[in-house]
Amino acid sequence: MTYTFEEAISVLGSDHVDTELTYSVVPYVIWNEIYLGVLVNKVFRQVVLETNILEGGAGYKLRIPYVGTRFTDSDILTLTEDQMDTSGMALKKITPASIEISAADIFYICVGVTDVLKEDSGLDWAAPQFRAMGEALAEKIEVVIKDLLVAGVDAGNIVTSAGTLTYDNVADAIGKLEAANWVPELPPFLILHPSAKIKLVKETKSSFYQLGRFEGADIPFKEGQGQLYAGCRVLTTTKIPTYLALVVSDPKHRYGPSTVFAWKRSPKTETWREELKQRTLTSLTARFAGAVLFGKAIAMISNC
Repeated sequence: MTYTFEEAISVLGSDHVDTELTYSVVPYVIWNEIYLGVLVNKVFRQVVLETNILEGGAGYKLRIPYVGTRFTDSDILTLTEDQMDTSGMALKKITPASIEISAADIFYICVGVTDVLKEDSGLDWAAPQFRAMGEALAEKIEVVIKDLLVAGVDAGNIVTSAGTLTYDNVADAIGKLEAANWVPELPPFLILHPSAKIKLVKETKSSFYQLGRFEGADIPFKEGQGQLYAGCRVLTTTKIPTYLALVVSDPKHRYGPSTVFAWKRSPKTETWREELKQRTLTSLTARFAGAVLFGKAIAMISNC
């Protein structure tokens, strides 16, 4: 006797019941791997100083002191011998300041897998779910840091493009940092959307190839720690708007980091059973917050 088997593709409903197999005995084949699909490029944690000083201790607030008004050459005074005898030296003092980081909120994601799904699919859903949850949390951190940088940039450090990001715009942004005495010791980071990066490559191409010694070469536009563009390390992410670009001083700068990101609770997973509903629940939680310490260490290019 000859048996013929057909392959059919079906969709698992929200109740994890295969509607096609409910009315048919046609078997189907499920691929033996669960793909997560496209992941977001993570860049923003590279440009901040991270600390776990809040973990394990009481309280969820961190106060970071810094010098609000520093001494300059105008604070160096002179006096004569007679003035020294009569009035003495004038007293000066720096002005202290501080920022506060409050990590009160709990960030979380919680999922559940029923016993029926595990039995019927024959696949291990735990591992891809854990990874997908971690990726979602990492994306949330990207957005939190991006929002901090955009909101915290000093008002005098904003460069407006004419509608297309250019080399000159990036150079002007670096000039804003240097005018505020944030002269790069390590190459700063240029953070932009992939579409803005493409515009920048096209804009640079015509002038780049006019230089005879570069004939046949490629535009130096490698991301990360490789080649530099206008003296910056280039980072691209879809988590920044297409119309904005940021130039951020290296967090290891001797003057300090532009932004501090503090953990109160590192990512933590917990798993428990709901026997009445025959499912396993898993949560991923974290507590964190950040603040911009020096807005003049950030420059922003708008209208890219």
